[in-house]
Amino acid sequence: MSAYFVASVTAVTDPDKLKEYGANVPSVTQKYGGKVIAAAPPELVEGQSESIRLIVVEFPDMDAAKGWYNSEEYKPLAALRISATEGVAFLVDGN
Repeated sequence: MSAYFVASVTAVTDPDKLKEYGANVPSVTQKYGGKVIAAAPPELVEGQSESIRLIVVEFPDMDAAKGWYNSEEYKPLAALRISATEGVAFLVDGN
């Protein structure tokens, strides 16, 4: 069953760091079977949100998603992303 990393970005505080993250994250994500399936401003249809960008990355399963997120390769990239943005991130199982 697929699993997903979902991030909702509400602010970019350091565009240069975010560019560095974007340049380095694809190879690490692919190593764990991850595939970006959405990365764009969301269109709000219900409720309230301050999200300016929504990112969805699909992994083969939750083990792969957790392996990626907790990997030694991704930890410094996650720290870079967290220092460059404000928002929330989730891991979620697919159906």
